[in-house]
Amino acid sequence: HPEDATAWLGAARVAAARADFATARSSIDRALGVRPDDPMLWYERGGLALTRNEPEAAAADLARAITLDPFDPEFRQRQALALALLGRVAEARAEADAAERLRVERAEIEAIRDGLVTAPDDPALQLRAARWLLDHGRDEEGLRWTRKILSARPSHA
Repeated sequence: HPEDATAWLGAARVAAARADFATARSSIDRALGVRPDDPMLWYERGGLALTRNEPEAAAADLARAITLDPFDPEFRQRQALALALLGRVAEARAEADAAERLRVERAEIEAIRDGLVTAPDDPALQLRAARWLLDHGRDEEGLRWTRKILSARPSHA
């Protein structure tokens, strides 16, 4: 299935587990040929570069992943490692701090989600969910929650 980026990613992971880094890189590149805007593929490519002791290539790939998805704490943490290996200590610290902040924010949305499981019609929780989603670049989902609140309670502030 040459047009299946997930299959290429799987092949890359198998090759990397076997320490066949050339095949792993080639497979990830094939996946990127299918889905060039998939941040997970860039993250995996950066991780492979780190495994190969190529922190400069890793930093570039991880920067691309972060550009595509700036809210994933694992992307930031791996970027912190690449930058630290390059001796860019201040930038590494900033990325590590961003990763920690994002972990806290992820815990916040998980708490909101858990609250909505037990109280799905709670407008305060719905509003918290909408705000969190809008603040994290998930505009479609955030607007869906906003519309849901307003359709149930048209006078909601």
